[in-house]
Formats: sequence, C-alpha cells, structure tokens
Amino acid sequence: LKAAFDVVVMATGLSTDRQLGIPGDDQPSVMGAAQLLRALNGYPKRDARVDQVPRPLGSRVLVIGNGNVAMDVVRLIAKSELELDGSDINDEAKREYDTQSVNHIDVIGRSPIDAAKFDLAMLREICHLQEAVVSAADQSLSVNCPAADLLLSTLAANTEKKGKVAIRFHFNTTPLLISARNENTVLTVKSSDGGEVKDFLCDSIITAIGFCHAPSNRFEPATDIYYTGWVRRGPNGTVAENRRDAAEVAATIVADLRKSKTGKGKPGFCAIEAAIQHKAVSFEQWKRLDQHEIHSAPPGRCRKKMTSVEEMLAVMTMPFAVAPSEMN
Repeated sequence: LKAAFDVVVMATGLSTDRQLGIPGDDQPSVMGAAQLLRALNGYPKRDARVDQVPRPLGSRVLVIGNGNVAMDVVRLIAKSELELDGSDINDEAKREYDTQSVNHIDVIGRSPIDAAKFDLAMLREICHLQEAVVSAADQSLSVNCPAADLLLSTLAANTEKKGKVAIRFHFNTTPLLISARNENTVLTVKSSDGGEVKDFLCDSIITAIGFCHAPSNRFEPATDIYYTGWVRRGPNGTVAENRRDAAEVAATIVADLRKSKTGKGKPGFCAIEAAIQHKAVSFEQWKRLDQHEIHSAPPGRCRKKMTSVEEMLAVMTMPFAVAPSEMN
C-alpha cells in the first residue's frame, strides 16, 4: 500500500472486547458486548470455526459497564416486539440467545452516576421502553446531575407500571470475582461508597467495558501512515467525536503534503487492482445484495441480513437474470 499510495489511512477501529481482568471472567456464562451486539445486528460470520456458539442468556442478566455500548445491550435485550417492528434485528440470533426470556437486568458500573459515560439520550430511551421498569440503587440518586434527575422522574412516573423486564442500575460498584454456585453465575462486587461486598446471582454476564486491538490487528507507526478514530485514540467518543477526529487527521495530511513531507505521484489503485480483483465486488453487485436482503425480509422487518460471506458473494455474483432480488 505504501508503494502504491502517497498516504495510507488506518480507520479500522477496535474490534475485540476488553476483558474484566478479574478471577472467573473466562467462564462460559460471561460474554463481551461485541459478541452479542454483532449477532443481534447480523454481523457477517467470516469463519464458523472461531465464531462462538450462542447460549441462551437466561432470565437474569448482568451488564457490566456505564457507557453507550452497555446501554445499547440493555436497550436491545429489553425492547418489545412492537418496538423492534420495522428494524433489521437478526431474529435467528434473538432465538439463539432467547432474549425474550430475560426478565431482570442489573447494570453494574464503577463510576458514580454523575461520571457515567453514557449519553443522556441513551439512558432516556431505556427509561421510555414500553415493557421495562427502570430503577436504581437509592444512594445513587442523591447526586445532583441530569442522569439522576432522569431516573428519579422515571421512578416517579412508573410507580404503577407493570413491565416484562426489570432494569436496575448500580453505580459506584466494582466487580471483584465471578464464580459458580449451583447452576447460577455469581458476581461479587464491592461498593465504592462504603466498601460493602455483596453477591449478584445471574444466568449470564455481558461485559461492556471497552474494546482493544485484536492480536492480528496491531499496527506500528510508520511514515506516510495515518490513524483515525478508535484505532488512534482508543475506544472513546461517539460518531460526532470521531468525525471531528477524522477532520483533524485529514487537515494534517493536507498540511504534510503541502510541506512535502510525503511523496507525490505514486501509481495509486492501478498498482494493486490485480491483487484484489478476485476479492472485491462492485457497487452494482452490492446493490443486488441490498435488494435481495430487502425482498427477503420477514413480516415486521425492513430486511433480512445475510450473515454468511459465502452466501453474500453467491448472491452478488449470480447472473443478473436469475438473481432472487430481481425476480420479485
């Protein structure tokens, strides 16, 4: 790439869930948020040998984390079928993880409520879920901040609400140990306020404490290579913040080119085209896949995502006259 292009930009993000780093965090009942969210969002399975086999979440789930990813996990698990209507949620994954059986979600966060990293809009959406009753540990809500105000007003409005899923937030709570007790998974935590140690019994634990490099996705700094987004700054910030970061990197590239810090006039795409032609598809072929997924949508879904790369390629390279999407 460096031989073919004047500038190479790495924008690969961070793909691997960061582990808790406490004893027992490798138990089968513990999974990273990325594993669950990718499955529910129909992320392509590139290698069936390394894809983890889904196991039902059970009725009681612990979500560890106070960021937007943790909120996304809670939101997707707790949404009603009516709230998922018109989405492209992966129904097969929903059945495999049996999200419909979840009736209690405890959200564990190390930070106090006024330092939690989730966007208020994400918390507000959880508070407004049709079949969820949201609450929080009493001591957490004594802090004067927008998140506490939102939870207090939600509690006041939901005194008579009967929901399918109970969601309870626990702030200032640090995980210490994961163990097994009979058929349950046990998370031992310590309160940051008074040092109280207590156990949470659950069926599954979903960790959402950040992302890191996959072992095969580490890059060393080099001349003419620029980094943007999470691969540059770590797992911080929403789409808007990453847009700003991309703009800064783009401005740096332009400035460096003007100062002749990088070479100019390299051959570009034509130098690598032959090496990737057999691995690449055209935009027209992608549109064929897009139409195939839309026309394959079951009732209540806007599309049915294909999760096999091989099947995607088969649809995209199928003769135009007999492509399923073109037959409807």
